[in-house]
Amino acid sequence: MRSRPARAVVGCLQFSSPAGRMAARNRWVGWDEGTRARNLQRVVNNSRYRAANWVALGTTSGRRRMDRLCRRVGETPKTVLVYPLIRDAKRRLRER
Repeated sequence: MRSRPARAVVGCLQFSSPAGRMAARNRWVGWDEGTRARNLQRVVNNSRYRAANWVALGTTSGRRRMDRLCRRVGETPKTVLVYPLIRDAKRRLRER
């Protein structure tokens, strides 16, 4: 009787909806408010993965989505990274 090789997790990607407002990303794309609202659904957020060839854009403000009073207590700004999947990603995200 042959034994099967042990199964192991070799990697994991976590995708989620994009943050509604992220200044570093919005500057990189060149979005005004209306274009951002129309094209945000074209963006995917990868919550926990960093690899070669990603472009660092800056950092977040450090507040969470539900921080309506902008208290930022105990929060740490995160690095904003992008990895365009197509050559003209910024132009396409600016389309009206």
